[in-house]
Amino acid sequence: MKPLSWNRTIPLQRAAICIVLCTGLISQQLHAQEVATVAFFLNQLVDKLNGAIDNAKNAGLSLEIQAGREAYLAIENAKHAYSEIANETLNRLDNITQQRLNKLKDIVDDVQNRTYDNLDKLASRVQTAVNALPFRPHEPQLSGSEPRSVTPGVTSYEVAIRCKGNFEYAAQKDLRPSLKVGESEYYPSAVSTEEITFLVPTSIINQAGSPASNGGPSYAIADLTIPWKTGGFLGLFKKRKNNTYKMILGVLPTTPGRIRLMHRVHGTNIEKRRFTSGKFYQSSAEDGGNDDKKNVPYSITPTSGWTLIRNTHSFDQIWSKGKWSQSFRGDDGNRLVYEVTTIHKVIGTSGQVQFSLSFDESRVVPTVSEEWEEIDLRWGDSRTFPFGTNDWKVVFDGFDGSHEEFVTSSATSKYLKINSTSTSVVISTVDPKAVVWP
Repeated sequence: MKPLSWNRTIPLQRAAICIVLCTGLISQQLHAQEVATVAFFLNQLVDKLNGAIDNAKNAGLSLEIQAGREAYLAIENAKHAYSEIANETLNRLDNITQQRLNKLKDIVDDVQNRTYDNLDKLASRVQTAVNALPFRPHEPQLSGSEPRSVTPGVTSYEVAIRCKGNFEYAAQKDLRPSLKVGESEYYPSAVSTEEITFLVPTSIINQAGSPASNGGPSYAIADLTIPWKTGGFLGLFKKRKNNTYKMILGVLPTTPGRIRLMHRVHGTNIEKRRFTSGKFYQSSAEDGGNDDKKNVPYSITPTSGWTLIRNTHSFDQIWSKGKWSQSFRGDDGNRLVYEVTTIHKVIGTSGQVQFSLSFDESRVVPTVSEEWEEIDLRWGDSRTFPFGTNDWKVVFDGFDGSHEEFVTSSATSKYLKINSTSTSVVISTVDPKAVVWP
């Protein structure tokens, strides 16, 4: 009876252990929700975005970098809008705040999982989420920035970084905004309550960037600091505050993509072959008139368009009877000449011979081969190649996944320009200042 009693006890013990473990897990989850703060939640979203953007960069997914850039904007605004409740735990938030934070999480999840519809729709969702945030009176709001991507050229140039939003105090001299890129800090070249413009050299942005291992699009992080004032009594004694937003600046690769140039090489090839004449027959017997035939010439010429190769001739005997002989007389003038002699015999066998003549012949054959080379051109660069009309083709695979082939004398695409004459072809990349992407 003991074994039966023991077996019945085991399920009860397992059930008790399961209850204890499950209760522990539920307790841990509830505890995590109780101690997780708004600041912790937003920082987690930032960590997810950083991972998603880096993965996109290393995979050459340029649009996904831009998607991360849009989502980053929403999180940065939320950090400031919720700065006064940053240490509140999530379970103590009201329903509206929880809903707003969940919408931010949904945006980040879509970026991480690449499940958003398209970039414009995602930007619209971000703007809606930012507009719903509970900003304090007079607090600056960053709604976006342009350009989405900076294009490095052959030489550095200043790019206008335009920050858009609501900046009530930005025009005041003692409350000047600033933009820090790497170790360099810049002040506005133009300011209004809705837009702040900074002129930043592309070389500085490149130095602050995080180059992609595959040579594709990457990004740099800039810190936008916007001073403002809040509080006070009847508008007096307002307190100065600084809102700093981390901005992602998309950086296109130094070249628009892979450029390959095919050019045709015209040449000649010497083709050789053996030429053999038809059969010749000479007889001094009855079928040849029973007469001596001495030094009868036989000449042949090469196939039309071919040339006889001298000193390659041969007299090819097929069969013979009686007394006969042959002698070589010459192979100049593109003609081979042999002389044949047959002797008539009254008693005995008269001379008879069947033969053919052979030599090597040759001709010059025109050839066309294709040679390919990789062309390294940066934005705003140009090169000229000495290839004539119909003797070239340009194949272009853009950094954005586009593919184009050019064979016409004048062609223009989003990133390349092709111009050719009867003796040359010029390949140019567009001015980096004119690139708009995406």
